[in-house]
Amino acid sequence: SPATGKTPFSPATPQRRLNKNLLETYFMSGYDNLISKQCPLKEKNETKNASNSNQKTVKVELEIPGVKINITKEIIIIDALKETNMIEWFRELEQISEQNKWTEQQLLEILPYIIIDKKIDTVSHLSSYEDFKKHALLVAYPKESSLTVLRILDKTKQAEFYTVEEYHDFIKRKLEIYMLNIKCPKTEIERRTEEYFFNGLGSYTADYLIKNKYKNFKEKLEDLMRIENELKTKNRTETE
Repeated sequence: SPATGKTPFSPATPQRRLNKNLLETYFMSGYDNLISKQCPLKEKNETKNASNSNQKTVKVELEIPGVKINITKEIIIIDALKETNMIEWFRELEQISEQNKWTEQQLLEILPYIIIDKKIDTVSHLSSYEDFKKHALLVAYPKESSLTVLRILDKTKQAEFYTVEEYHDFIKRKLEIYMLNIKCPKTEIERRTEEYFFNGLGSYTADYLIKNKYKNFKEKLEDLMRIENELKTKNRTETE
């Protein structure tokens, strides 16, 4: 079956049989199977999210240009590095800073109040925002994390995720951690993302991509996401 990674057709099956209906049947079946397999993980993630909801936060007002209302955004106060994705945390902080037009000095003054984990040195690394960010990320993800990331990615499979998009995003996030300690060009990271993505694909999904022509990896990913979205929409319509 598709969920086990085995191709549902023998090598001798004529390519013309891999028509739109069979493809949709495969993806529909595969999607349903993945949802079923993911239920325990979903419950685990929901428990983790509930835990995160207990973290302390500080509220910040976002100034929206041209709009007379302000939106309140919560920033997690970092008192335990392991409980937060620090790459995403810094990305969100930078978005808020850009939205509110904070200066670098203002950011530096804020940081000691929102990162209180004792492992982070908020005194010696406040000469610049980038210096502080680099220090915090290296503490959160030490060099040995790079080897751990590669071991995880070597075992990562498409069938462990609800959708292709989640599968791709997981690989991308892990490689962001890998990048912190390994100096390599952006093109190399993109190559590795594509490599790990294809290494863990189900065989039928991989065959589908091989049999179709694409200009680049982005087009392949968008096509798979389009098919999944269409099938999920169709499935919801049929079950209503």
